[in-house]
Amino acid sequence: MKKILFLIAFIACISVIKAEKEAPNGFKAFRVDLGVGYATPLKSDAVNGGFAFSIEPKLTFFQHIGVGLRYEGAMMTSIKKDGTSGDLNLNGSYMITGDYRFNFTGNTFRPVVGMGLGAFTIGGTSADGNNNTASISAQTNFGGMFRAGFDIRHLTLLAEYNIAGKNGNDKRADYLGVKLILFLWGGVKDSN
Repeated sequence: MKKILFLIAFIACISVIKAEKEAPNGFKAFRVDLGVGYATPLKSDAVNGGFAFSIEPKLTFFQHIGVGLRYEGAMMTSIKKDGTSGDLNLNGSYMITGDYRFNFTGNTFRPVVGMGLGAFTIGGTSADGNNNTASISAQTNFGGMFRAGFDIRHLTLLAEYNIAGKNGNDKRADYLGVKLILFLWGGVKDSN
């Protein structure tokens, strides 16, 4: 197992070095996205709110295409308007992502669209004051994500639709996230 992990790490390092040398359009090939933002469950008739954070290292291989690995954590609450019941959901996702960055107006503003596939680990608790019941659930689902936004220098603003499947209480765990991302490295190469 150690030999396999070493081989994967070695191939990843070679890929980073090769991609950095061949990075197109004057952009550095390797970057790490650090994001925070708002997350809200979809298909809910309650008052919703939440928080999301993510980290996503990625490589640019072709002129506008980037491939990455994203980990995201999201914590969301839903409380019925009458205050009698509510849910707390904790979602974690690990996925392979792909992005396409347009280059309409030079190097400082770049629209982006993308998608991802991977696993969502969903944990949650529900309480119903009318029936004096509470439940806890946990589950892992295969899911996906679609996103759109734009880069401005070393910041990215993204809206992401996460398709997480159903939780253990047979409720949809899909959510919408809006994140502000600071990316490290990446960006425009030096002209030297």
